[in-house]
Amino acid sequence: MGSSASKMAVKKLKKENAQLKRQLQEKTFGGEGIKRVNFLHFNDCYELLPSNPHESPCGGAARFMDAVNKARETMSDTMTIFSGDFVGPSLTSVVTKGAHIKEALDTLDVQFGCLGNHEFDYGHKNLERRLHGYTRGTPSRVHASNGLRQT
Repeated sequence: MGSSASKMAVKKLKKENAQLKRQLQEKTFGGEGIKRVNFLHFNDCYELLPSNPHESPCGGAARFMDAVNKARETMSDTMTIFSGDFVGPSLTSVVTKGAHIKEALDTLDVQFGCLGNHEFDYGHKNLERRLHGYTRGTPSRVHASNGLRQT
């Protein structure tokens, strides 16, 4: 009898799973609409130039931006998020202290960002300068649990 009860439980779970899957595909749940959001996520971007133009894929900001634009064209309701490490570490950031990346991040129209450990490589004042350009003056778009500011 235990085996029969197990089979019935599995059958019930499969039925519930199929029903939930149908509801999600219809974007409704209990009669209320659910909005599907597609996340375009990236992190650790500190070089703009292709790694080697003679190899494919060679990377670089232009190739990445093209991929993001194509994804936005094929998917509706996209949210671009970034999870840290744009200030460093790279050979370029030794000179620019991350300034070379903020225009690229703004061009990508990042809606939500988190700070990584390398955002603090060149001090808090430098990070504030980078964030001002990155957020277009909207600090609420950048979130962190690993940074404190003394006032």
